[in-house]
Amino acid sequence: VPSSSQGKLLPAAHTQPTSCPKPHRPRYAALVKMTEHVTVCDQAYDPSTTPKYDLHSVSSLTTYQLRQELVRLGAFERFFPPEKVQYCCYDSLLEAHITLLREAKAEEEAAAFARHNAEVEARQAQLAEAKAARKREAEERSRLRREAQKAAGDAAPGDATPNPEVKTADTLPSLILRSKPVVEVVSSTTGE
Repeated sequence: VPSSSQGKLLPAAHTQPTSCPKPHRPRYAALVKMTEHVTVCDQAYDPSTTPKYDLHSVSSLTTYQLRQELVRLGAFERFFPPEKVQYCCYDSLLEAHITLLREAKAEEEAAAFARHNAEVEARQAQLAEAKAARKREAEERSRLRREAQKAAGDAAPGDATPNPEVKTADTLPSLILRSKPVVEVVSSTTGE
């Protein structure tokens, strides 16, 4: 029979406490069950039924899938140690998954960056080696040319190559364009 409080009928669940207390159930009973389940995946859980997810689609997973994936990945206890397992809900499970996905993405980016740097260093070493080889070849050609010139100079001392003509101002074309004639001012002071 529903009781009434201020003229309203209340359902039986909201009745005043009776003289019979509820059977005593430890408050941490649910916690104990959850911590027993932490390290073992649900036997009925099939990971192949969980769709592929990433940072953009992880929110489409259900609470059950989020929890089972964390357990399967071995990360559940990291985010929900026994003293915090009561805070395990959809939002906290989603936050844990997002953290895992961001960490995985950061590791992938760091590995890609390291690979890129290794490739750059290898390419720089390859280019430096090619440059050194070209320099050695050029120095060898220069040495051979000097030796050939020296041998040619020793064989015929009278056949020295003439010095090239030195161009003087008279032989060079005039580069100054004169638009007005240059007038020379000469002062003539006579002592008379």
